[in-house]
Amino acid sequence: MSNDTTRKDARYRFVFLRMHPHESDFRFALAEALYEMGFDVTYIYLTKKPIIHELGSSQQTTVPRKQFSRYMRKRFGGEKRLVVFNSTDLYKPRLCLLLRLQIGGIWCFDIHDDLLYEYKGWERIKAKFRQRLLVAASHIQVCAAHNLIELVPSARHLGNASNVVRIERENIDWRKVLVMSSIDARLNFNLLRETAELLPHMQFYIYGYVGSEEIKARLTALTGDRPNVIYAGPYQNSDISKIMADFGIMLAPYLHNHLTRYIDPLRFYHGFRSGIEVVSTSIPAVKIMPDLIHVADSPEECAARLREIAENPDARLNFPGRSFVPSWHDKARDLLQMLDGYGKASRR
Repeated sequence: MSNDTTRKDARYRFVFLRMHPHESDFRFALAEALYEMGFDVTYIYLTKKPIIHELGSSQQTTVPRKQFSRYMRKRFGGEKRLVVFNSTDLYKPRLCLLLRLQIGGIWCFDIHDDLLYEYKGWERIKAKFRQRLLVAASHIQVCAAHNLIELVPSARHLGNASNVVRIERENIDWRKVLVMSSIDARLNFNLLRETAELLPHMQFYIYGYVGSEEIKARLTALTGDRPNVIYAGPYQNSDISKIMADFGIMLAPYLHNHLTRYIDPLRFYHGFRSGIEVVSTSIPAVKIMPDLIHVADSPEECAARLREIAENPDARLNFPGRSFVPSWHDKARDLLQMLDGYGKASRR
């Protein structure tokens, strides 16, 4: 990125704090949208040696951990238009709170799931305390799923989106089913196994990152039991459109429990915008686009929906113009509206 000070919008200068490399991070699309709208944006991957990526430049800077606070203070301290989009969950609360004191700016705390669901006992108490501190230290809180406001009443709904464009598919093989997901404890392995058993003529391709060794063992057992279930590996943001172009149906076999109550699956948005038919279990997030989702909760229902979609064009829901599905530019405008509103309120 050049140091050109004539960029078309100088209202804000954004810094994104994340714990994922930008190539695989869904929030990077929001950072890109803001940059394309004329804002200066820095994306920081908080790894052992934080990696600083200036949007608009192919160069990255690695900063030693011990020098990171000093770097941030020198680089951004006193910047009046600074907005820090803190999307680190509870990963680095001490560092984030220290930076909040050192560099100032408007802090936006991004809550895209129930941040406490993995914690139990004393660890949960400590995690809840850290979350309260981060919420209190932020000027704005945003959430992905609508119902996350149940957990953080002060949060405002930002939601997810996708920049995938509609894909014109020819000669679709309706026997191929896409399962694009974070492969973790939210995935209903039994439902997927039994659905695949009922549809031996169909193939189920799983794309996603494996969450743990325990989950890896369950995935290996699943693909071993069902030869028509294939693990195709992890993917990056740049792979999404290419993957989706090969499928006409996507299955989202989520469990019904506290792990899925507050999620807002990105795969829904990718599927909707690309033109894929989406079959999902009835997690709360299906309410966001009820006219575009085929709901199925049992193996028999999943098999019936998949078979009907494959064989009957009239059963398909995702046709052009059916419903508005937001892009990340839409979400960037929503975020700017929140920031502008905050600025007006703070000047009163």
